[in-house]
Amino acid sequence: MLAHAGGADPSAIAKVISHHPSERDQILNLVQTSAGNAFTQQVVAAGQAATVAAPPVAAADAPKDQSKKREDAGLTAVDEQLGVKTDSKTASAGPESTHASASGSAHGSPAKKTDPLMMPPEIVAYEKKYDMGNQHLEWHTERQWDSFIKDPSNAAFAKKHGWKRAAAQEGQKGNGLEFLAMHRSMIQMMKATFPKDSPLFDGWDTPPLIGDAENPGPSTPMTPAALKAIDTLMHLDQHADAFADDDEFGIWLETSLGPAHSPDLGMAGLHNYMHNRLANDKSPITMGDPTVNIENKMFWRLHGWIDKRWDAFRALKKETDEQPEYEQAMKDAAAGMHMGPMPMPMKGMEMGTSGGATHSEPAPAHVREFMMNGGSWGDAK
Repeated sequence: MLAHAGGADPSAIAKVISHHPSERDQILNLVQTSAGNAFTQQVVAAGQAATVAAPPVAAADAPKDQSKKREDAGLTAVDEQLGVKTDSKTASAGPESTHASASGSAHGSPAKKTDPLMMPPEIVAYEKKYDMGNQHLEWHTERQWDSFIKDPSNAAFAKKHGWKRAAAQEGQKGNGLEFLAMHRSMIQMMKATFPKDSPLFDGWDTPPLIGDAENPGPSTPMTPAALKAIDTLMHLDQHADAFADDDEFGIWLETSLGPAHSPDLGMAGLHNYMHNRLANDKSPITMGDPTVNIENKMFWRLHGWIDKRWDAFRALKKETDEQPEYEQAMKDAAAGMHMGPMPMPMKGMEMGTSGGATHSEPAPAHVREFMMNGGSWGDAK
Protein backbone atom coordinates (compact mmCIF):
# COMPACT_ATOMS: atom_id res chain seq x y z
CA MET A 1 0.00 0.00 0.00
CA LEU A 2 3.02 2.29 0.17
CA ALA A 3 2.80 5.14 -2.28
CA HIS A 4 5.00 8.06 -3.15
CA ALA A 5 3.55 11.35 -2.01
CA GLY A 6 4.08 12.67 -5.52
CA GLY A 7 2.54 16.09 -5.91
CA ALA A 8 0.68 15.92 -2.60
CA ASP A 9 0.75 19.17 -0.66
CA PRO A 10 1.37 18.86 3.12
CA SER A 11 -0.51 22.11 3.71
CA ALA A 12 -3.54 20.78 1.85
CA ILE A 13 -3.61 17.64 3.98
CA ALA A 14 -3.17 19.73 7.13
CA LYS A 15 -6.16 21.78 5.98
CA VAL A 16 -8.22 18.59 5.56
CA ILE A 17 -7.34 17.64 9.14
CA SER A 18 -8.37 21.07 10.38
CA HIS A 19 -11.75 20.58 8.71
CA HIS A 20 -12.13 17.06 10.11
CA PRO A 21 -10.42 17.13 13.53
CA SER A 22 -12.16 13.99 14.78
CA GLU A 23 -10.43 12.06 11.97
CA ARG A 24 -6.96 13.37 12.73
CA ASP A 25 -5.53 10.07 14.04
CA GLN A 26 -6.89 8.02 11.14
CA ILE A 27 -5.66 10.54 8.58
CA LEU A 28 -2.17 10.71 10.05
CA ASN A 29 -2.04 6.91 10.13
CA LEU A 30 -2.96 6.89 6.44
CA VAL A 31 -0.31 9.51 5.61
CA GLN A 32 2.31 7.64 7.63
CA THR A 33 1.56 4.33 5.89
CA SER A 34 1.25 5.80 2.41
CA ALA A 35 3.97 8.44 2.31
CA GLY A 36 6.37 7.74 5.19
CA ASN A 37 7.75 9.60 8.21
CA ALA A 38 9.33 12.57 6.42
CA PHE A 39 6.13 13.56 4.61
CA THR A 40 4.08 13.01 7.79
CA GLN A 41 6.38 15.42 9.62
CA GLN A 42 5.76 18.01 6.90
CA VAL A 43 2.00 17.59 7.35
CA VAL A 44 2.26 17.98 11.14
CA ALA A 45 4.53 21.01 10.80
CA ALA A 46 2.18 22.61 8.27
CA GLY A 47 -0.73 22.25 10.63
CA GLN A 48 0.85 23.17 13.95
CA ALA A 49 -0.64 26.65 13.83
CA ALA A 50 -4.05 25.17 13.08
CA THR A 51 -5.87 22.19 14.56
CA VAL A 52 -3.49 19.35 13.67
CA ALA A 53 -1.84 19.70 17.06
CA ALA A 54 -5.13 20.22 18.92
CA PRO A 55 -6.86 17.46 20.89
CA PRO A 56 -9.09 15.31 18.70
CA VAL A 57 -12.84 15.80 18.82
CA ALA A 58 -14.33 12.96 20.79
CA ALA A 59 -16.79 10.72 18.96
CA ALA A 60 -19.44 11.68 21.47
CA ASP A 61 -19.17 15.33 20.46
CA ALA A 62 -20.94 14.63 17.17
CA PRO A 63 -24.12 12.79 16.30
CA LYS A 64 -23.41 9.23 15.22
CA ASP A 65 -25.02 9.72 11.83
CA GLN A 66 -22.63 12.61 11.09
CA SER A 67 -19.44 10.89 12.33
CA LYS A 68 -19.29 8.41 9.47
CA LYS A 69 -19.91 11.14 6.89
CA ARG A 70 -17.03 13.20 8.24
CA GLU A 71 -14.74 10.16 8.24
CA ASP A 72 -15.57 9.37 4.63
CA ALA A 73 -15.08 12.99 3.58
CA GLY A 74 -11.72 13.46 5.30
CA LEU A 75 -10.16 10.17 4.29
CA THR A 76 -11.44 10.49 0.74
CA ALA A 77 -9.85 13.93 0.47
CA VAL A 78 -6.52 12.59 1.74
CA ASP A 79 -6.76 9.61 -0.63
CA GLU A 80 -7.01 12.08 -3.47
CA GLN A 81 -4.03 14.07 -2.20
CA LEU A 82 -1.84 10.97 -1.86
CA GLY A 83 -3.10 9.20 -4.94
CA VAL A 84 -3.91 5.96 -3.09
CA LYS A 85 -7.01 3.96 -2.30
CA THR A 86 -7.30 2.78 1.27
CA ASP A 87 -9.28 -0.02 2.81
CA SER A 88 -11.67 1.77 5.16
CA LYS A 89 -11.23 -0.82 7.87
CA THR A 90 -7.47 -0.34 7.84
CA ALA A 91 -7.69 3.43 7.77
CA SER A 92 -10.13 3.68 10.64
CA ALA A 93 -8.47 1.10 12.87
CA GLY A 94 -7.07 3.91 14.99
CA PRO A 95 -4.14 3.99 17.40
CA GLU A 96 -5.27 1.11 19.57
CA SER A 97 -4.97 -1.43 16.80
CA THR A 98 -1.23 -0.88 16.35
CA HIS A 99 -0.46 -0.19 20.02
CA ALA A 100 -2.10 -3.40 21.13
CA SER A 101 -0.27 -5.54 18.61
CA ALA A 102 2.93 -5.53 20.63
CA SER A 103 1.56 -6.62 23.96
CA GLY A 104 -1.98 -7.88 23.65
CA SER A 105 -5.31 -6.11 23.53
CA ALA A 106 -5.54 -2.45 24.45
CA HIS A 107 -8.45 -3.49 26.67
CA GLY A 108 -6.42 -5.67 28.98
CA SER A 109 -6.25 -9.13 27.42
CA PRO A 110 -3.02 -11.07 28.07
CA ALA A 111 0.08 -10.29 26.04
CA LYS A 112 1.09 -12.64 23.30
CA LYS A 113 3.67 -15.23 24.23
CA THR A 114 6.07 -13.84 21.66
CA ASP A 115 6.05 -10.06 21.70
CA PRO A 116 7.07 -8.83 18.22
CA LEU A 117 9.13 -6.11 19.90
CA MET A 118 11.10 -8.60 22.01
CA MET A 119 14.77 -8.97 21.14
CA PRO A 120 15.87 -12.47 20.02
CA PRO A 121 15.89 -15.07 22.84
CA GLU A 122 19.66 -15.44 22.92
CA ILE A 123 20.08 -11.68 23.37
CA VAL A 124 17.48 -11.51 26.13
CA ALA A 125 19.17 -14.46 27.87
CA TYR A 126 22.51 -12.65 27.70
CA GLU A 127 20.99 -9.45 29.10
CA LYS A 128 19.49 -11.39 31.98
CA LYS A 129 22.69 -13.36 32.63
CA TYR A 130 24.65 -10.16 33.16
CA ASP A 131 21.79 -8.38 34.93
CA MET A 132 21.89 -5.53 32.43
CA GLY A 133 18.38 -4.37 33.30
CA ASN A 134 19.17 -3.72 36.95
CA GLN A 135 22.49 -2.14 36.04
CA HIS A 136 20.71 0.13 33.58
CA LEU A 137 18.27 1.12 36.34
CA GLU A 138 21.14 1.68 38.78
CA TRP A 139 22.97 3.96 36.33
CA HIS A 140 19.97 6.24 35.90
CA THR A 141 18.83 6.32 39.54
CA GLU A 142 22.34 7.09 40.82
CA ARG A 143 22.12 10.24 38.69
CA GLN A 144 18.75 11.22 40.17
CA TRP A 145 19.87 10.33 43.64
CA ASP A 146 18.41 13.07 45.79
CA SER A 147 14.90 12.49 44.47
CA PHE A 148 15.32 8.71 44.54
CA ILE A 149 16.26 8.33 48.21
CA LYS A 150 13.42 10.53 49.45
CA ASP A 151 11.48 7.27 49.60
CA PRO A 152 12.95 5.36 52.58
CA SER A 153 12.30 2.02 50.88
CA ASN A 154 14.33 3.16 47.86
CA ALA A 155 17.13 4.33 50.12
CA ALA A 156 17.18 0.97 51.93
CA PHE A 157 17.32 -0.97 48.65
CA ALA A 158 20.12 1.25 47.33
CA LYS A 159 22.17 0.81 50.51
CA LYS A 160 21.68 -2.96 50.45
CA HIS A 161 23.02 -3.21 46.89
CA GLY A 162 25.80 -0.68 47.17
CA TRP A 163 24.25 1.98 44.96
CA LYS A 164 25.65 5.44 45.55
CA ARG A 165 25.22 9.00 44.40
CA ALA A 166 26.97 9.74 41.10
CA ALA A 167 29.32 12.71 41.08
CA ALA A 168 27.52 14.26 38.10
CA GLN A 169 23.77 14.26 38.54
CA GLU A 170 21.41 14.32 35.56
CA GLY A 171 21.65 17.70 33.86
CA GLN A 172 24.93 18.65 35.55
CA LYS A 173 28.27 19.19 33.83
CA GLY A 174 29.82 15.86 32.96
CA ASN A 175 26.55 13.92 32.84
CA GLY A 176 25.91 14.48 29.13
CA LEU A 177 29.09 12.77 27.98
CA GLU A 178 28.49 9.99 30.53
CA PHE A 179 25.00 9.45 29.12
CA LEU A 180 26.21 9.21 25.53
CA ALA A 181 29.21 7.03 26.37
CA MET A 182 27.27 4.59 28.55
CA HIS A 183 24.71 3.84 25.86
CA ARG A 184 27.40 3.68 23.17
CA SER A 185 29.33 1.14 25.22
CA MET A 186 26.19 -0.98 25.51
CA ILE A 187 25.60 -0.82 21.75
CA GLN A 188 29.21 -1.64 20.88
CA MET A 189 29.33 -4.53 23.32
CA MET A 190 26.08 -6.04 22.03
CA LYS A 191 27.15 -5.69 18.41
CA ALA A 192 30.45 -7.40 19.16
CA THR A 193 28.74 -10.20 21.08
CA PHE A 194 25.99 -10.74 18.50
CA PRO A 195 27.51 -9.74 15.14
CA LYS A 196 24.81 -11.48 13.10
CA ASP A 197 22.18 -9.37 14.89
CA SER A 198 24.16 -6.15 14.57
CA PRO A 199 21.42 -4.38 12.52
CA LEU A 200 19.09 -4.60 15.52
CA PHE A 201 21.31 -2.08 17.29
CA ASP A 202 21.76 0.36 14.39
CA GLY A 203 18.79 2.55 15.26
CA TRP A 204 16.31 4.46 13.16
CA ASP A 205 17.38 6.66 10.30
CA THR A 206 14.55 8.97 11.38
CA PRO A 207 12.34 8.42 14.45
CA PRO A 208 8.71 7.48 13.81
CA LEU A 209 6.60 10.58 14.33
CA ILE A 210 3.46 8.59 15.06
CA GLY A 211 2.95 4.96 16.02
CA ASP A 212 2.95 2.35 13.28
CA ALA A 213 2.93 -1.44 13.04
CA GLU A 214 6.70 -1.66 13.44
CA ASN A 215 6.96 0.93 16.19
CA PRO A 216 3.71 0.79 18.20
CA GLY A 217 2.92 3.99 20.00
CA PRO A 218 0.62 7.01 19.97
CA SER A 219 -0.99 8.03 16.71
CA THR A 220 -1.26 11.58 18.00
CA PRO A 221 1.39 14.03 16.77
CA MET A 222 4.42 14.85 18.85
CA THR A 223 4.59 18.23 20.50
CA PRO A 224 5.94 21.06 18.32
CA ALA A 225 9.00 21.30 20.60
CA ALA A 226 9.75 17.59 20.15
CA LEU A 227 9.40 17.85 16.38
CA LYS A 228 11.75 20.82 16.38
CA ALA A 229 14.31 18.89 18.45
CA ILE A 230 14.21 16.03 15.94
CA ASP A 231 14.67 18.52 13.12
CA THR A 232 17.67 19.99 14.95
CA LEU A 233 19.22 16.54 15.33
CA MET A 234 18.60 15.67 11.69
CA HIS A 235 20.20 18.94 10.54
CA LEU A 236 23.14 19.26 12.91
CA ASP A 237 25.16 20.97 10.20
CA GLN A 238 22.99 24.00 10.96
CA HIS A 239 23.02 23.68 14.75
CA ALA A 240 26.24 22.04 15.99
CA ASP A 241 27.68 25.40 17.02
CA ALA A 242 24.88 25.73 19.59
CA PHE A 243 26.68 23.14 21.72
CA ALA A 244 30.20 23.66 23.05
CA ASP A 245 31.13 19.99 23.27
CA ASP A 246 29.90 16.38 23.58
CA ASP A 247 28.83 16.94 27.17
CA GLU A 248 26.62 19.95 26.46
CA PHE A 249 25.11 18.15 23.47
CA GLY A 250 24.40 15.03 25.57
CA ILE A 251 22.76 16.96 28.39
CA TRP A 252 20.42 18.77 25.99
CA LEU A 253 19.53 15.52 24.25
CA GLU A 254 18.90 13.53 27.44
CA THR A 255 17.11 15.78 29.89
CA SER A 256 15.27 19.00 30.59
CA LEU A 257 17.21 19.39 33.86
CA GLY A 258 20.26 21.01 32.25
CA PRO A 259 21.13 24.59 31.28
CA ALA A 260 18.66 26.48 29.12
CA HIS A 261 19.18 26.56 25.37
CA SER A 262 17.52 28.54 22.62
CA PRO A 263 13.92 27.40 22.03
CA ASP A 264 14.84 27.42 18.34
CA LEU A 265 16.57 24.08 19.00
CA GLY A 266 13.38 22.45 20.24
CA MET A 267 12.83 20.70 23.53
CA ALA A 268 15.63 19.70 25.83
CA GLY A 269 15.27 16.09 26.96
CA LEU A 270 14.03 14.43 23.77
CA HIS A 271 15.45 11.13 25.06
CA ASN A 272 13.25 11.18 28.16
CA TYR A 273 10.27 12.34 26.12
CA MET A 274 10.65 9.48 23.64
CA HIS A 275 10.91 6.84 26.37
CA ASN A 276 7.61 8.04 27.81
CA ARG A 277 5.94 8.48 24.44
CA LEU A 278 6.75 4.89 23.47
CA ALA A 279 5.97 3.40 26.89
CA ASN A 280 3.14 0.88 27.14
CA ASP A 281 2.20 -0.05 30.69
CA LYS A 282 0.53 -3.24 29.45
CA SER A 283 3.78 -4.51 27.95
CA PRO A 284 6.24 -6.59 30.01
CA ILE A 285 9.04 -4.81 28.15
CA THR A 286 7.68 -1.28 28.36
CA MET A 287 9.98 1.50 27.23
CA GLY A 288 9.29 3.28 30.53
CA ASP A 289 11.03 0.69 32.73
CA PRO A 290 14.86 0.62 32.59
CA THR A 291 14.96 -2.91 33.98
CA VAL A 292 13.15 -4.39 30.98
CA ASN A 293 13.26 -1.87 28.14
CA ILE A 294 16.64 -3.19 26.99
CA GLU A 295 14.72 -6.32 25.88
CA ASN A 296 12.61 -4.11 23.59
CA LYS A 297 13.73 -3.51 19.99
CA MET A 298 12.55 0.09 20.21
CA PHE A 299 15.04 0.79 22.99
CA TRP A 300 17.91 -0.06 20.66
CA ARG A 301 16.27 1.77 17.75
CA LEU A 302 16.05 4.93 19.85
CA HIS A 303 19.56 4.71 21.25
CA GLY A 304 21.05 3.57 17.96
CA TRP A 305 19.58 6.70 16.37
CA ILE A 306 20.92 8.89 19.20
CA ASP A 307 24.33 7.28 18.79
CA LYS A 308 24.35 8.05 15.06
CA ARG A 309 23.41 11.65 15.77
CA TRP A 310 26.31 11.83 18.22
CA ASP A 311 28.60 10.52 15.49
CA ALA A 312 27.33 13.26 13.18
CA PHE A 313 27.91 15.90 15.86
CA ARG A 314 31.46 14.70 16.52
CA ALA A 315 32.26 14.68 12.81
CA LEU A 316 31.08 18.28 12.48
CA LYS A 317 33.20 19.24 15.49
CA LYS A 318 36.17 17.35 13.96
CA GLU A 319 36.54 15.25 17.10
CA THR A 320 38.35 11.90 17.12
CA ASP A 321 38.13 8.71 19.18
CA GLU A 322 41.75 9.26 20.25
CA GLN A 323 40.90 12.35 22.27
CA PRO A 324 41.70 11.64 25.94
CA GLU A 325 38.34 12.79 27.31
CA TYR A 326 36.48 10.53 24.88
CA GLU A 327 38.66 7.51 25.61
CA GLN A 328 38.28 8.03 29.35
CA ALA A 329 34.51 8.42 29.08
CA MET A 330 34.23 5.14 27.19
CA LYS A 331 36.42 3.31 29.69
CA ASP A 332 34.44 4.71 32.61
CA ALA A 333 31.16 3.77 30.95
CA ALA A 334 32.19 0.16 30.40
CA ALA A 335 33.63 -0.19 33.89
CA GLY A 336 30.54 1.37 35.41
CA MET A 337 28.24 -1.24 33.91
CA HIS A 338 29.70 -4.73 34.37
CA MET A 339 27.95 -6.12 31.35
CA GLY A 340 29.92 -9.32 30.92
CA PRO A 341 33.17 -10.23 29.21
CA MET A 342 33.92 -8.65 25.86
CA PRO A 343 34.32 -11.25 23.11
CA MET A 344 37.16 -9.18 21.63
CA PRO A 345 39.17 -6.11 22.63
CA MET A 346 37.66 -2.85 21.47
CA LYS A 347 39.43 0.49 21.52
CA GLY A 348 38.17 2.71 24.31
CA MET A 349 36.29 -0.10 26.06
CA GLU A 350 37.50 -2.23 28.94
CA MET A 351 34.84 -4.13 30.78
CA GLY A 352 34.67 -4.01 34.56
CA THR A 353 36.49 -6.60 36.62
CA SER A 354 33.42 -8.12 38.18
CA GLY A 355 32.53 -9.73 34.85
CA GLY A 356 28.88 -10.27 35.60
CA ALA A 357 25.79 -9.53 37.62
CA THR A 358 26.09 -7.28 40.65
CA HIS A 359 22.55 -7.77 42.02
CA SER A 360 21.15 -10.83 43.71
CA GLU A 361 17.48 -9.92 43.38
CA PRO A 362 15.20 -8.09 40.95
CA ALA A 363 14.50 -4.46 41.68
CA PRO A 364 11.15 -4.20 43.51
CA ALA A 365 8.24 -2.31 42.04
CA HIS A 366 8.78 0.84 44.12
CA VAL A 367 12.32 1.18 42.73
CA ARG A 368 11.31 0.61 39.12
CA GLU A 369 8.32 2.92 39.40
CA PHE A 370 10.58 5.78 40.46
CA MET A 371 11.93 5.99 36.93
CA MET A 372 8.57 5.35 35.26
CA ASN A 373 6.58 7.88 37.29
CA GLY A 374 8.75 9.85 39.67
CA GLY A 375 12.10 10.40 37.98
CA SER A 376 12.94 12.70 35.10
CA TRP A 377 11.45 10.15 32.65
CA GLY A 378 8.14 10.50 34.50
CA ASP A 379 8.48 14.26 34.46
CA ALA A 380 8.75 14.15 30.67
CA LYS A 381 5.23 12.71 30.28
